[in-house]
Amino acid sequence: MPGPPSTVYSANGDTKNTDMPSHHPRRWSHLVWQIVEVFLAETVGTGMLLFFGCMGQVNFLPDIDPHPLQGAVVFAVVVATIIQIFGHISNAHLNPAVTIAFLMLGQVTAPMALVYVSPRCPERCWATDCSGC
Repeated sequence: MPGPPSTVYSANGDTKNTDMPSHHPRRWSHLVWQIVEVFLAETVGTGMLLFFGCMGQVNFLPDIDPHPLQGAVVFAVVVATIIQIFGHISNAHLNPAVTIAFLMLGQVTAPMALVYVSPRCPERCWATDCSGC
């Protein structure tokens, strides 16, 4: 059943208008939800990096010294896990330097760069036990 070019038919027969104006409420709610998803993914990802990375440095056996590569391996596994979990949502920047590089290359806009970097501010306070906040 052919329709106008701006109508897309899905498998269940529903139609979707692809010519939605930019001021349409659905488009704005989608954009806001995407920003919230990126913010939450970066916040949880950085929290996981801080928690699991630092917990990997704890020596639970007082008689045995940890292997010198223990920290590097733990952080590598944690970063790889975070990228697998959150990479499809926020590209898993996890580091403001990565965000700045993406900004300089034009891959991210300045407002989105703030969304990527802003989760680091409260986490720095939490990581320092709020001693300097």
